[in-house]
Amino acid sequence: MAKMTATQLTITIPDGAHPGSVLNIPLRGREAVQVRVPLGCGPGSTLVLTQQEGSDDWIEEVVAPEEHSAMSAGGLSASGRRLPS
Repeated sequence: MAKMTATQLTITIPDGAHPGSVLNIPLRGREAVQVRVPLGCGPGSTLVLTQQEGSDDWIEEVVAPEEHSAMSAGGLSASGRRLPS
C-alpha cells in the first residue's frame, strides 16, 4: 500500500486578528490559503492546518498554548512541512 503525504502549516494568529477575521497565508509555489480565525482564538493563538495529498480541503486544529509554547505570539508565523500519513 502506498503512503499518502500531507502538507501541514503551523500558524500563529497575528496582532489585530480576532475571531471571524480572515487571514491570507501565502504558500511557496501554490495558491494562498485563506483561514478564518475560529471563535475562542485571537492574537497569539496557534492553528495547525493539514491537507492530505490530492485533497483541496484543509483540516484545522487549534493548539493549546502550553502544547505549542515554542511559537512566538504576535506575529504571523507560518511554517509548512510535508508529512507521511
